[in-house]
Amino acid sequence: MPRTPGEIRASALPRRPFGVSSREAGRALEELAAAHAETTAEAAALRAEAERLKVELARYEELERVLRDTLVTAERSAEELRAAARREADTTIDAARLKAREIVHEAERERERVETEVKRLRAIEADVRGSYRAFLIAALERLEQSEASEAPTEVRHPVG
Repeated sequence: MPRTPGEIRASALPRRPFGVSSREAGRALEELAAAHAETTAEAAALRAEAERLKVELARYEELERVLRDTLVTAERSAEELRAAARREADTTIDAARLKAREIVHEAERERERVETEVKRLRAIEADVRGSYRAFLIAALERLEQSEASEAPTEVRHPVG
């Protein structure tokens, strides 16, 4: 396990006359070089991971932007569709109301025409009845006159 910077500072190399032990100094340098290499490798790995995370974050941010734009577009389209449907429904209702008014007006005109025709036919019926009555009365009068003129005169015989 690598030593911490505090442990390295606190460690003392064994002293010899004229300096320190070269073997101990070499070993300490090797330890420091290994620790430095390990730290450098960890730092490089962390930098690579940070870069990868930045790229991934940028990708997610772009995805979020695209999703937000898509949602806004979808909401706008939905509102436009609702507005178009409302307009179409209003147009359809207006057309239906107009057609209903036309049907009602046509039915009223037809009713008036039928009433006029019924009145005309009743007047004709009254005329025909009057004419027929006059014809029958005249025929009856002629029949009565004809019977009166054809009636034999009664001969009275004395009873005896």
